[in-house]
Amino acid sequence: WGGRAIGEDAIQRPVAQLRRLGEETAAFSIETIPRVGYRLRARHPIGRTGSANATQDYATEPSAGAGVAARLSKRMTMGLAALGLFVFVAAGWGISGFLGRQPALEPSIAVLPFENISGDSSKDYLARGIAMEIIDTLARLNGIEVISRNSSFSFKADADPVEVGMKLKVAHVLTGTVRDQGDKLTVTTQLINARTGASIRSEEYEADTAARRIDGVQSYMAGKIAGAMSIAFGVEARPLSGGGTDSLEAYDLYLRGFDAWWTGGNTPASIDYYTKATAIDPEYGEAWAGLAIAIASTGFAAPTPADARARQNTAYEYAERGVDVAPDLNITQTNYGAVSTTQLKWVQGDEAFQKALAISRSELALVNWFFLLQRTGRLAEAARVIKEIEEVDPIRGIGTLGARAYPSQGRFEEAKEHLTRAGYFTSSELGPLMNVLAYQINVKGSHNDIRAALEGISRRTEQAPAELASRMLAVMDDPDKARAVLRDAYSDPRLAHPSRWEMTPYLAAWLGDDELVLQVWRDELPTNMLRTFYMWDPAFTQARKRPGFKTLARELGMVEYWRAKGWADKCRPVGDDDFECV
Repeated sequence: WGGRAIGEDAIQRPVAQLRRLGEETAAFSIETIPRVGYRLRARHPIGRTGSANATQDYATEPSAGAGVAARLSKRMTMGLAALGLFVFVAAGWGISGFLGRQPALEPSIAVLPFENISGDSSKDYLARGIAMEIIDTLARLNGIEVISRNSSFSFKADADPVEVGMKLKVAHVLTGTVRDQGDKLTVTTQLINARTGASIRSEEYEADTAARRIDGVQSYMAGKIAGAMSIAFGVEARPLSGGGTDSLEAYDLYLRGFDAWWTGGNTPASIDYYTKATAIDPEYGEAWAGLAIAIASTGFAAPTPADARARQNTAYEYAERGVDVAPDLNITQTNYGAVSTTQLKWVQGDEAFQKALAISRSELALVNWFFLLQRTGRLAEAARVIKEIEEVDPIRGIGTLGARAYPSQGRFEEAKEHLTRAGYFTSSELGPLMNVLAYQINVKGSHNDIRAALEGISRRTEQAPAELASRMLAVMDDPDKARAVLRDAYSDPRLAHPSRWEMTPYLAAWLGDDELVLQVWRDELPTNMLRTFYMWDPAFTQARKRPGFKTLARELGMVEYWRAKGWADKCRPVGDDDFECV
């Protein structure tokens, strides 16, 4: 450009600023001509009709933008006719120098997955990871509504911003690209008006990675972008804390671990990446938090409650490490709270979630707080949190968790809608089939409905649940025989499988064997509490009325929690030292 090399962003940025000016003044627009350049289209007369070279100052024309335009110099107006001068004025002097501080933007935004333009598809995780970091950091800005990654990432990087805005009910969309050039990482972002599709702000951020080290790489990228957004939205940015890393290698492993966990559902790979990241940087709080929750989540599939507890104990140590080195991060407090509940430290978990939510109302913190409320029977509060989750995550919301939570709240039709939408009623997979079985028992479904669910499970390749379902099908028309068969199956070591901790209580409740329900719970829940989530279902109303349930609730530490934070909806105190549940 006149003998000088001009980067693409040096043009895009002033173009975006001028487009914003044109939108605010309603005086002109700038049209992109593919592979050519830009065209200025005036919406008000400037000079004589038909004069292509007219340069009359806008201030002489009565228009909605007259007040602003009066502050534009004639040299700038003339410059709009020539892109070279236009870029010089916009980039060199800055539009804001002419206009002063602009009105704050409507504070709602969705961040789409960033596009990897490195030419190497193996770096896709890096683009997704940086976008996720930006979402988490933006959520810390006071006064901005930030859509969760679950909903934002349901769109592709090149999605129509106007469509995104309509579906997510936000005023702005942030898009971006990531280019990894080995010794340099470049991130470009574009803030777009989701109602008009017009670009508002375009920025470029670079980090030198030649030495494979970068000072606070996460805070650098996400913090710079969040800082720019705080100015654009007219809000005060909270100071960003540590918890990141100065090792690019550790950061790369963290992003790979997060991507394996969140995108691919590959927990073993995620654990491996997080472990390597913490080995490189033992002060990497976010990596410790990620490692903790990944390990703790394997408890559902653990072969025995004792094995699950051993994993959860390890996870708790890692969660403590994460919150020790980075106490001011949403993710470290959230995961510390979640893993605290596996230790039956309900009050500690609740307080950690409150700290996390004070940092930002992220869907991660909200979902895990919902888990605690649901597991401890505070169902009305859990229902309120579900609504808040749906606000920050309007596409996914609570997901299929709703199908398991809603029956305990008496919301049977909504549970059915979730199961139907997820395709569970027609699925042949074990998890969906068990969900359907639980639903049918909760709503007192017909004999044929329960038979159909058992028949589906009996065809599964997992031997233990298939065998249990087959045995029950053979005797389900005779309740007495069915109860005896179910008890024998529960004590049969050949049928040991994680699914029995869930299937057995529901089938026992259906057959009216409440003592077997309580026996299974006593055998599992004090050691592996994950399935306390289901204790409040209507199927277990009679079991909760038995003295054995009160003993179990005390053993689980729930009574202490209820007295500190509020009683379960289906329990109430009786005198100073007793309580009852329904």
